[in-house]
Amino acid sequence: MTSILVSHPHAAAVANATAVALDRHGKLGLYVTGIIAGQSTALGRLLHFLSPLGPVWRNRVLDIHRNSLRSLFPIEAAARLVALAAETIGLGNPSLYDSIFVAHDEAVARLSWSNDITAVYAYEDAALRTFQHAAARAIGRVWDLPIPHYRVVERMWKTEIRNWSMAVTGGPIETPEWKKRRKDTELGLATVISVASNHTRRSLEAAEVHVPIIVTPYGFPVFDFVAKEKVNDGPFTVLSVGLQSLGKGTHYLLQAWKKAAIKDARLRLVGPMRLSNRFLHDYAGLFEHVAYLPKPKLGDEYRGADVLAFPTLGDGFGLVIQESMCSGTPVITRRGTSTHWSSDCAPVPPTAISCSPWAIWHAPAPSAGPGAKPVTRWSRLSRGSCPDRRGRRACAWHLKSDYTPPGCAKGPTNSHQPAGHRRSDHRPRRRTLARRAGEFVESAWPAAFPTVRGSDRSRA
Repeated sequence: MTSILVSHPHAAAVANATAVALDRHGKLGLYVTGIIAGQSTALGRLLHFLSPLGPVWRNRVLDIHRNSLRSLFPIEAAARLVALAAETIGLGNPSLYDSIFVAHDEAVARLSWSNDITAVYAYEDAALRTFQHAAARAIGRVWDLPIPHYRVVERMWKTEIRNWSMAVTGGPIETPEWKKRRKDTELGLATVISVASNHTRRSLEAAEVHVPIIVTPYGFPVFDFVAKEKVNDGPFTVLSVGLQSLGKGTHYLLQAWKKAAIKDARLRLVGPMRLSNRFLHDYAGLFEHVAYLPKPKLGDEYRGADVLAFPTLGDGFGLVIQESMCSGTPVITRRGTSTHWSSDCAPVPPTAISCSPWAIWHAPAPSAGPGAKPVTRWSRLSRGSCPDRRGRRACAWHLKSDYTPPGCAKGPTNSHQPAGHRRSDHRPRRRTLARRAGEFVESAWPAAFPTVRGSDRSRA
């Protein structure tokens, strides 16, 4: 009988979902994490009361049987205090991340494990001692790599910092040698590797991995984000959500937006800004910035936008793509992360059955060169194409570069029309949105990606 120990230092939403899914299928032996509580406990009720303050508290309440849940409350709390003290007295190390992950890993390895445990599922940077203990017991070791391999990320950062030094805040971002050795050892101990996208899987090619790599997309948060019921009025609005940094491609987005110079349009950036004021000075007045919004309010942002721009250079999955599509807003992005899976496997939330079809635009890879046509894929869905709302493959096809708007797209018009769909709904507004999005993608977006990276050249 399969019995898996899942370990994560701070009850991340993805780890919580993994534990809950295993528990429902009777395969969870134990979920070990930081500050967390079951729904029926006194601490769980307190954390639920605090949940409106932010996702940190909401993620700490879980619907799992108490015998399958182990909270390392003192370990996480102590690690946070150590990191805070180090920062207060001016020490650069340990960082909050390193403090929590290393302490949690050591604590899990020292726990008394049940003899029924057949495998452990641990996350990058918090798996070394856990895997060593599991290897001594000769049980399986699943290593979850949430972002591309550190060597790929490091090369990306070096290239971007070299080309955009004026946009960088602080010093160069480098992975310490001790941490690289730790990551390499964890990878060497793993018997299976779990990633969320083919983009992350490909990042492991140079690491000479000799164990199975399983790609498991995170899915669509259909119950957290409700689709818009009509096309928005007002100016053409492009939205970007997440950390606004070199790694997320915000500098390229700003460059493309300035070049496009679309009239009666707005660019809205939501998330912490990690670009220098010196760099942003050249784009003053061209965008709006909101440093932070709680997740419950992000749905209004997605629904209020006409397009989500996501020019990331190396996300492991890019969940904002799924959040935007669930909200009924199309996405302009680059190839990589979860883009191909997202365009083929969009689900149908019950509130979006009668809304316009979703769409996702793939901007060309840098190797395609200036002026290259983006690939546009529209996924048109019917009530029957995804009956269980779990993201089965939907009918999809390629359009030419005319950017026909949702609801007026050329292609099959039979059973794949959404229930209640009418071709004439909001047609003038959609034609305008499509034309403007087309202008942005076709004229500005390709020119904003002048560099060619090996992975783009080989995977274009």
